[in-house]
Amino acid sequence: MVSVASPSAGESLQMLNNVTRRDACMAGVTSFPLALHYCQEYGIGRWFFSKYKMRNENLFDCNTPLLKEPPSNVGELYDWKADRDGQFQNYTGKNDEIILNTWFLCKMIYGLNEAASYVKERHCRGTGNFNKTMMFPQ
Repeated sequence: MVSVASPSAGESLQMLNNVTRRDACMAGVTSFPLALHYCQEYGIGRWFFSKYKMRNENLFDCNTPLLKEPPSNVGELYDWKADRDGQFQNYTGKNDEIILNTWFLCKMIYGLNEAASYVKERHCRGTGNFNKTMMFPQ
């Protein structure tokens, strides 16, 4: 299981050892850990995810927009993140943390949008909101 996007956490993230910042968002890894425990905040630039920010949003509701997806090269564009309170954290010189945060963030956002789209296509009778505009923090 992995949960912390920090190389000092001691969790096994060797699957990302040869991934660059440019490719971190869309990195196709062949050996996933048994579980990804999304218990932390993950972010790069203004893209951010925390399950605690999702409490008031029902992504599967027909009227709720999907999450705004970061560009595929988001990891090379930024060396900072905005946390859940809108405060900035500097990642200058911390390439491993940038890669890990980018990877976790993208897997969660793209995965949730895929799941929500699947539900909306089958249950919203053509009225589902598929706009990718929801972003945290707001």
